[in-house]
Amino acid sequence: PPKSGWVRFERELPVAHRSDPLRVLVLHPSGARNGRLAVISHGLWDDPESFEGWGEFLAAAGYTVLLPIIRQ
Repeated sequence: PPKSGWVRFERELPVAHRSDPLRVLVLHPSGARNGRLAVISHGLWDDPESFEGWGEFLAAAGYTVLLPIIRQ
């Protein structure tokens, strides 16, 4: 993938059936975007940071990547 880099930030999204908002780690390219979205769920026994390398790879290739932060 191109070495254009990416931007990393967190967002909180309201969800009707949850009392707490859903936190999401967002990675998106700092350069040209390809209009595609990838969602990577880490499951219940891991952290989104474990999959951040994959997200960075995809963001560098033009994808916007969402990694939900699910805490127990």
